[in-house]
Amino acid sequence: MKISKYIQISLICAMSLTCACSLDEYNPSGISTDQEWSTPSGFEKKINDCYFDLIRIIYGQAEDTYLLVAEGGTDIWQDAVAGGANGGWSQIIRYEGFGATTGMLSEGYAGFYSVVNSCNAAIAYASKVSGISQDNIEALVAEAHFIRAHALFNIVEHWGGKYLPTTPTTAPLSSLPCSKVNEFYDIILQDLEFAIEKLPVAQSVRGHVTRAAAYHLYAKACLSYASYTDGMGYSDAITPSQSNELIRKAQKAADYLIDNAQSLGVKLYDNVLDVFAEKNNKMNDEALFIVCHSSITAYNPRGNYFNRVWKHTEAYSANTSGIYLDGIVASYATEINGFTVPKLAKGNCTMQPSKFMLDLYTDNDTRYEAFFKDTYYVNKPTESDGFVYVWTKADADRFNLSDARVGNPAYNINLGDTAIYLSRKPFTQSEREACRYAVYNIDDNYANPSEPLRFFPSLKKADT
Repeated sequence: MKISKYIQISLICAMSLTCACSLDEYNPSGISTDQEWSTPSGFEKKINDCYFDLIRIIYGQAEDTYLLVAEGGTDIWQDAVAGGANGGWSQIIRYEGFGATTGMLSEGYAGFYSVVNSCNAAIAYASKVSGISQDNIEALVAEAHFIRAHALFNIVEHWGGKYLPTTPTTAPLSSLPCSKVNEFYDIILQDLEFAIEKLPVAQSVRGHVTRAAAYHLYAKACLSYASYTDGMGYSDAITPSQSNELIRKAQKAADYLIDNAQSLGVKLYDNVLDVFAEKNNKMNDEALFIVCHSSITAYNPRGNYFNRVWKHTEAYSANTSGIYLDGIVASYATEINGFTVPKLAKGNCTMQPSKFMLDLYTDNDTRYEAFFKDTYYVNKPTESDGFVYVWTKADADRFNLSDARVGNPAYNINLGDTAIYLSRKPFTQSEREACRYAVYNIDDNYANPSEPLRFFPSLKKADT
């Protein structure tokens, strides 16, 4: 749990912007908000609106900073930019010199509050909908309850006790009173108990929340709240008996999810390589809640802004200080000049896995291969025949290799063959020189723990 207790980020500007001038407004449909949201189709649109900023702002289509806030300052990541010279990114990853004015903190914060406001409106209008059965109304509004709980859980776990609205904002706010952590969890758990009871097991539209997700988040929220046995800032200490009861509820929810996985429509893959395989992207059997982005730009809230979260953990950034070779280039092509080549996305080389994280995976742990990208392939021919990459002096120098390979046909690499390999098992210099491709020892990347280099394995899970 990472709580920035003393960071006060104003939400007023996001929720109460007003103009000095007055406008004559004309509503061509003649239908009011009350009328629209009280109809079956209008209410369904309002439920859909609860998902909007999850896609647009928080999970990958804005500046993509929420990953940084959620994980950046923990022991599994470290700054990929030497000297902490990457502004707010470096400040948060290193936990140095950041505060309320650090822009990276505001995006997810404001985004989650926008989600909360949409959910509050949907919940408020559930009692006004006509022309649809009560069961269907409850199934729809259960989505809003889950999404509100999801947003509030992220707010309280990362920012502590802050503003806690439970009704839609309809007028400018002049102040934002803070609520206690306990009050947040009261709402979170109530929302999830309703969602567990009323959410459908399956949805016709992929990405809409199902009952399995509610069981999972309920268990997670109970475990998190159970640790608040000390008063910290905006929280009251809970008693040992309350903590034990929360742990019991967490176990009950988790056991139910595990024991009834098949009937709830989820399962664990037999082969760990399937977990982040591209074929299983949106239809992943292990995923409990999916925020969907589309390759069809018109379907995305911000058009050609696709899911961009993967950028931060990608070592290839066309930056010659790290994963770079004249023979590789960012490309989504899977065939070049008749040769099969893997896709390669260009990131921004901001966050790299810490040595601690990598060392959690032992030599025989197949999850390492499934979760981390340590091999890059030639997808850009440099020979005039269009089939091979020929070593340059700049590339040889970058990987501390002898000039003997420069322009030497014996070291040419065919399209689709290995260009760079980041090895967990150290190669000697002579072993590295014997390979046509570049071998970089991962240990060398972390030789100076405070100033790691930029030759690190990239996390695969957001590549697809």
